[in-house]
Amino acid sequence: MIYFPVTTVTDCFDNPDEIVKFANTLKYYKSKTGNFPNIRTKSLHEIDKKIFDRFIVSVLSLYYDFRHHDIQWRGAHVCFHKMKPYSKNILDVRNKGWIHKDDCALAGLVYLNKKSRLDSGTSFYKPIMSIKNNDAINQKRNLYKKNIFNKKTYEKIYKNHSSKFVKIQTVKNVYNNLIVYGGNIWHAFDNMVVNDSEERLNLVFFIQELIIDNTPLIKYKKHRI
Repeated sequence: MIYFPVTTVTDCFDNPDEIVKFANTLKYYKSKTGNFPNIRTKSLHEIDKKIFDRFIVSVLSLYYDFRHHDIQWRGAHVCFHKMKPYSKNILDVRNKGWIHKDDCALAGLVYLNKKSRLDSGTSFYKPIMSIKNNDAINQKRNLYKKNIFNKKTYEKIYKNHSSKFVKIQTVKNVYNNLIVYGGNIWHAFDNMVVNDSEERLNLVFFIQELIIDNTPLIKYKKHRI
């Protein structure tokens, strides 16, 4: 198993303001499975293949030299993700992310809110006991897909699920910064509330399978979107 470390890149895009403008021209859709909150665009390979390819190559170039390796990828998905907070209260448990893995070879995001709370970034975790998260998944999907929410039950299961992990790293929400991490790393967004007026905006990506010099490194089932 190949493990990719958490990697951060300052100033990912040369023209982040234009990327944000582009993101705001696109159509967004809710998850059919309730696997993520709020709305995302279709993958950019269906919208602008040039931007999609350049972005994937730039990400993989952090780890591999294209001049010396035959690098292929399958099941890549790159999209914009908007999250409207359930309330302006940063302590509202609905605004907090559930600790999870992406079950893909490589994943990550770019922060695209120019003015944002630094504590609305992304944290990474290590499990300290066996993880059986069916209850957590059900609570998340009930809220994200069906808008079903019982505060007492949700908070209890959220707290119980979070208690099974220890936080090992936090990356702050800084405009135009990129985070890349192995899809096997447990993580969660810290808060949907990024400022007083905007939705949280990220460019998110998932690469299902990597093939380096004709050797598959990591292969997962199809990523749940």
